[in-house]
Amino acid sequence: MGSLESSPSAFLDFWIAYCLCEMVGIPSIPLSLSSGALFGPVRGAALVSSAGLVSACAAFLIARYLARDRVASLFGRNQKWRAVDKMLEDRSSAFKIMVLLRLAPIFPFSVSNYVYGTTSMELLPFLAATGIGLLPGTLVYVFAGSAGKSVLDSGLTAETAGSMSAPIVGGVLLTLGCAGFVTRMLAKAIAEAEDADDA
Repeated sequence: MGSLESSPSAFLDFWIAYCLCEMVGIPSIPLSLSSGALFGPVRGAALVSSAGLVSACAAFLIARYLARDRVASLFGRNQKWRAVDKMLEDRSSAFKIMVLLRLAPIFPFSVSNYVYGTTSMELLPFLAATGIGLLPGTLVYVFAGSAGKSVLDSGLTAETAGSMSAPIVGGVLLTLGCAGFVTRMLAKAIAEAEDADDA
C-alpha cells in the first residue's frame, strides 16, 4: 500500500482508468472502494472526486455538442427523463434539483451525465451540483475501502468496527432519504406532465 500511495504514476494510471470506466458505464463502486484501499482515504477521495467530475464534464460536453440528437433519441421518450428535463428548465431551482439527483443514485451516473447534456442545465452549475452531490457517497465508499484494507492488514477491533460503522450508516441513510424524496418529486412531475398532455 505504501508504494502505491507514494507513486504518482500509479495514482495517475488509476485516475485515467476511473475516468474511462465512468464514461463507458462500468460501475464505479468497486473502483471507489479500491481507491480507498490502494491510496488511503484522503488521496482516494481526491482521486474519485476529481475523476468523477472530469468524466461527468466530458460526457456532458459530448452529449451537448457532438451527440445531442443521438442521446435525445435514446432517452427523450422516457417519462422520468422528460420529467427531469422539465424540472431543470426552472433556473431558480435547477441547481438544488441537480444536487438532489446526485445525492440520490436513482439514475446510473455515467448514463445520466450524457442525458443532462441534452437538458437546459448549464455546465458550471451542473459541475458544482455534481461535486456537492457526489461527495457524501464518495467519502463513504473510499473510507469503507480504506477501512477494509486496515482490517485485512491488522484485524478487526472494536475501535475499527465503531469508526467504520458510523459514516457508512450515515451515508446510507442520507442516500435513502434523498432517493425517496427525489422519487416522489419525479412521480409528481410525471403526473403533472400526463395531466397536461391529457388537457
